[in-house]
Amino acid sequence: MLSLSVHLILKIMKRYKTILVSMALCNTVMVTSEGRRGTSFSQYLPRDFNSIVYEAESPDELSLVNAAREYGFILLRRTPQSCVLRQQNTIMRYKVLCTLPFDSHRKCMSIIVVHPRSMKMILYTKGQILLYTHVLEKVCHKKKMIRDLTLL
Repeated sequence: MLSLSVHLILKIMKRYKTILVSMALCNTVMVTSEGRRGTSFSQYLPRDFNSIVYEAESPDELSLVNAAREYGFILLRRTPQSCVLRQQNTIMRYKVLCTLPFDSHRKCMSIIVVHPRSMKMILYTKGQILLYTHVLEKVCHKKKMIRDLTLL
């Protein structure tokens, strides 16, 4: 019985982490704090994580990034090619493959990244993704599989 509880807790924690990563990455927020100047990757990161200032096109995006930051998922740097995220004291650099901006027709925004450790491509989407569940149902054929893939 205890192992089932631990397994369930770990599964819930993994989903929360995925949501927080999505909140930090799936946006157009820019980091405006002064980074170090140098040639190595770490030298481009902010000197002080508390001094990071974000610029956002919408207050909603800014709120999501700040909420992720409060839980230890800090957006450190963004370029068109990559996003650097501090995830609970570990710095992760996600390669950005494609960004699909929000528009009124899709009613969502998406970003496709390569996870730095697993090297798997991941699609993060925010917005009204429930509009697309019927498409997922046709592809997946099982609602449980859709829940597992989309965190719904």
